[in-house]
Amino acid sequence: MKDLHLIRFIEVLCLAAYLWIGINLAQGVHSHPPAVCLFKSVTGLPCPSCGTTRSIIQLSHGDVVNAVQTNPLGVVAGIGLVLIPVWLLIDRLRQTSTFIRAWHTAESLLVQKRWVAATFIMVIAANWGWNIVKGL
Repeated sequence: MKDLHLIRFIEVLCLAAYLWIGINLAQGVHSHPPAVCLFKSVTGLPCPSCGTTRSIIQLSHGDVVNAVQTNPLGVVAGIGLVLIPVWLLIDRLRQTSTFIRAWHTAESLLVQKRWVAATFIMVIAANWGWNIVKGL
């Protein structure tokens, strides 16, 4: 994927996430977002990202403990939804490409260093186990 296409894709993904979170915030913090997880619909088990929306909403209300308990990766996603657009904006204003360089470095580490990929997979698996155990 060309760098400009990657940036556009990430921008669209962030906008879609903001829209989805906004829709869910409008419904109220205590409501449960509609289930859109195909994996959970088919298997009855939560996927590693189940609860991410609720986690981000809790985080946006300053409820860090419940956000982490709901889905730790939701906290990571929430932080990313704040930092990544700011980073992309700064890159655009400064006419630099630090985000793309960091992306390519991370991509290379995942491909070239097996321990990095293994750690990443273990974190996702642990999060998935957490979701299953707590019965999300």
